[in-house]
Amino acid sequence: MTQTKADRTEAAKKAAATRERNKVRAKSQSQGIKAAASRQANAASDSVNDARRAVGSAAIVPLAFPAELSMLAASVRGFIAHPYFVRGDLTAVWLKAS
Repeated sequence: MTQTKADRTEAAKKAAATRERNKVRAKSQSQGIKAAASRQANAASDSVNDARRAVGSAAIVPLAFPAELSMLAASVRGFIAHPYFVRGDLTAVWLKAS
């Protein structure tokens, strides 16, 4: 079957588009760039920036711990210093009857 000039032109355009796609794909693979990875990195960066902004604008409220003073009292029993709990394990604390 004889090819017309229009058929040859169409085939040439199709081949050029395929070459261009292959060229872009090879470049992406050689650089290790993928769209999903870029999207995930951008999302993670945005999350970090949002967290920094939130911490920067947070109000700091000092807390009073009246229980700290009672730990020094002679009537407090069951107080055990614990490395995970800064103020000790408060679940076992009890007061001795006066």
